[in-house]
This record gives sequence, C-alpha cells and structure tokens, in this order.
Amino acid sequence: MRKATPGNQLQRVLTRLRGKESVRGADLRGLWLCYWNLSGTDLRRVNFHSANLSHADLSGADLREADFRHARLVSAKLRGAIVDGALFTGAPVQGADFSEVKGLAPHQAAAFAQHGAKVDATD
Repeated sequence: MRKATPGNQLQRVLTRLRGKESVRGADLRGLWLCYWNLSGTDLRRVNFHSANLSHADLSGADLREADFRHARLVSAKLRGAIVDGALFTGAPVQGADFSEVKGLAPHQAAAFAQHGAKVDATD
C-alpha cells in the first residue's frame, strides 16, 4: 500500500478543484491559480493565503471563512460569491469584480472600491 505524501494529497485536492468539487478547509496557500474557473465551488475555510488568483473566476462560490490574506485577486471575478467571515487583509484587488457579493462588510467594500475593485455588495 502506498503511503500518502503531501504531494499526492495536493494533487488529489487540485483534481477535485478542477472538477469543481468541494475542497472545504483545504490548504492552498501560495499556489498559482490564475485564470482558474472555480465558479460555484464550495471553498469554505480554504486557506488561499498568498495564493495568486489573478483573473480567476470565483463567481457564486461559497467563500465563507476563507483566508485570502495577501492573496492576489487582481481582475478576479467574485460576482455573487458568499464571503461571510473571509479575510482579505493585504490582498491586491485592482480590477476585481465584487458585484452582488453576499457578506462583505461595508468597510471592506469601501476599501476594495478605493483600491480599484468593482463593488456593489449586498447582505
């Protein structure tokens, strides 16, 4: 029997992610996921700390309690995503689309708009 290695585990998570299957709670920090289509995916509590999600499509994804601290979200699409409790400290958001996002705090929406993101948040 083969022992599971961190590389094998990551490969399984990425395979699930490509299939838009839930990867709830996965550790994806530091990964380059530019241009990935993750729309509608269950990404609750995923650690995206310092990941590059530029131009990624996260529209309609469940991002509750996800960690996007220092993650690159430049030109990412988050339209209609659920972001309650998600952390965005230090994340570049220029050109990102946060339209119709659910759970975005007013101070977050204002900060994103100030940094060049499209924001039309709803609760």
